[in-house]
Amino acid sequence: ELSVITDLSFAGYFLIVHDLLTFARSKGVRYAGRGSSADSVVAFCLDITKVDAFERNLRFERFINPERKESLPDIDIDFDRRYRDEIVQYVIGKYGQEHVAGVASFNRYRARGTIRDVAKALGFETEDIDKLARYSHWALSAKRIASTLDSRPEIRSLQVDKKKFELLFELCAGLDDVPRHISAHPCGVMITGAPVQGITPLLRAANGMLISHYDKDGVEDLGLVKFDLLSLPTLGVVEDTAVMVRQHSPKFEYDQIPLDDEKTFELLRSGETTGGFQNESPAQQSLAPRLQARTIEDVIAAVALIRPGPLKGDMVEPFVRRRNGTEAVTTIHPVIDTILEHTYGVVLYQEQVISIAVELAGFTPGQADVLRRTISHNRSYEKMAELGEQFVKQAIERGVEPDLAQKVFTWIQGYAGYGFCEAHAASFGDTSYKTAYLLQHHPAEFYASLLNHQPMGFFPAATLMNEARRRGIAVLGPDCNSSGATTTVQNGAIRIGLLQISGMNEAEAKEITGAAPYVSWGDFVRRVRLNRDLLENLVLSGAFDSLHKNRKELLFSLGTILPPIDTGKLTLALDLEPVISRRPDFDAFTRSMQEHRVLGFSPDRHIISFWRESLAKRGIQTCREVKTNQDSKTILSAAGVVIRPHTPPTKSGKRVIFFSLEDESGLLNVTVFPDVQEKFGHLIPGQSMLVVTGRKDKRGSNGLTASHLAPLPNRFGKK
Repeated sequence: ELSVITDLSFAGYFLIVHDLLTFARSKGVRYAGRGSSADSVVAFCLDITKVDAFERNLRFERFINPERKESLPDIDIDFDRRYRDEIVQYVIGKYGQEHVAGVASFNRYRARGTIRDVAKALGFETEDIDKLARYSHWALSAKRIASTLDSRPEIRSLQVDKKKFELLFELCAGLDDVPRHISAHPCGVMITGAPVQGITPLLRAANGMLISHYDKDGVEDLGLVKFDLLSLPTLGVVEDTAVMVRQHSPKFEYDQIPLDDEKTFELLRSGETTGGFQNESPAQQSLAPRLQARTIEDVIAAVALIRPGPLKGDMVEPFVRRRNGTEAVTTIHPVIDTILEHTYGVVLYQEQVISIAVELAGFTPGQADVLRRTISHNRSYEKMAELGEQFVKQAIERGVEPDLAQKVFTWIQGYAGYGFCEAHAASFGDTSYKTAYLLQHHPAEFYASLLNHQPMGFFPAATLMNEARRRGIAVLGPDCNSSGATTTVQNGAIRIGLLQISGMNEAEAKEITGAAPYVSWGDFVRRVRLNRDLLENLVLSGAFDSLHKNRKELLFSLGTILPPIDTGKLTLALDLEPVISRRPDFDAFTRSMQEHRVLGFSPDRHIISFWRESLAKRGIQTCREVKTNQDSKTILSAAGVVIRPHTPPTKSGKRVIFFSLEDESGLLNVTVFPDVQEKFGHLIPGQSMLVVTGRKDKRGSNGLTASHLAPLPNRFGKK
């Protein structure tokens, strides 16, 4: 590796990365190398990545191909999100502001943005286009807006007047993929030898940093050196979790977590990994009980399997069956059998394609990577044919039968385009396993840290707190005397921090905690001067429940305490006596809805629990009951909140909607196939709570395949 790196004059690139990571370590900033750089032993030795490429027998050429000298290396580094800007400032300070610039990103028109901008220019009323824009998937091409009016049930239900919007749709189609505005790339930073203003046109970002007018492709075309300094909130979560855990277990070290903990694998096999890294999505939770992970290699494979390529390439089910011994591993050739041994005869990783071409056909590693790239990126037919002839010819020369040589090339040609980078999977797999370990052994600390780092991950804060309660962890609302600014763990319970309250900023939270304790509502209002809206949110969040239980009374008292105009003076003298309750408080449902509004969730209960009695009378089960029912023939029903509807790529190419249904017992993965979408698909984006009826997945996952969807009736039996 060193000879290739020095021959290509890449040593400086590696040392710059090593230098900024040395700075990160000196500041205690957690980072992790990812991507194909983990195919490099040099990167491992420089502490750029945590994957031992030598031990895993990875292919360096997947990272740097000596036969593609025009291509610069691409080292992706994830940093704790809170400190990423500090790393960039170090780079600017080290190399000089005149030699450092960010990279541009062009935000292009897709359906949603195009509809809004064109409709505004044409003078349409907001209500005319709001639902159409909202129901158009963010990734939908602007050219396809008109065609989806009939094909997408949720848009068809809007009954859009095609004649009225004819010009709108025509103009939208013409703007498809046109750049709308320029912005700073979220991670790209380039360092130049000569002053940057003499190399690229520049603009200044809102934070003051210089940004090139060129995007990442333009920067590479110019031969400029770009570094990808990314943000990964999970790194902050695991760091904060470790700090909390060390308060009661001083010797705990995240980096020393054992990779063979059976309790962690039990959790992974259950699929109950909400909040975990790269293992919490519905697809991963569906795979988990079927894959039955027992080693870290299984975790790494799971990261690679739930990707568009393996899903489209029909790799998942053969891998699972062979992993569990229900399908024999196909033998092709002894050389190939050895290379694919740890993936049960499935070409799961891109590095395996390189190894097959090297070991079977005698390609140089560089030639083998060119073959992989040609297949993966659907390069020219002529180039593919040329490489195919070379592969077959050289394989025959090495003793492979002609028919088998042609068969092998055709076989890898079919699979190579769907493979995933093993080095990247290994990098993410390590974090995936370790976050599962934290979930299993330190769930309170982990969920508290997750809440502090929102927004991030697949699920919203309400789902995370519901999962914490489901695991038996008490979730305590914010309290003016007991809460800190951030969410913490107190005696095994999660105590919600003041910053979780809508409208609260760090200065206000610091003022509240600094003046605590308070002996009464009046004591608080006298000593902490906050605006009325924030005081109301504090009341509705339950932050004063320990001083006065009646939230409605506290809200009414604001009218007599606060002046109509902010003069800084209170209208009434406040003593230390508690407010006297003269009116009944809000009912439990209203309190819960108010908590949802100001916190994003209710600390002590799930909203669906208010419907539980009426649902049970109708034979509608909890999500947990449906999830644990193994009978795929029985028709089952569950009700809950619809979480994250999405339409990932499928093997068949058909549009399948997946979402999670959530109630107080947990999550249930729901699959809605096209025939059911035709009848009920319009309900999914339009309703926040649904009753779902269907049958369990026959493959052994925990999900429900929907046959009927209906809105959840309100508490009074009306829809």
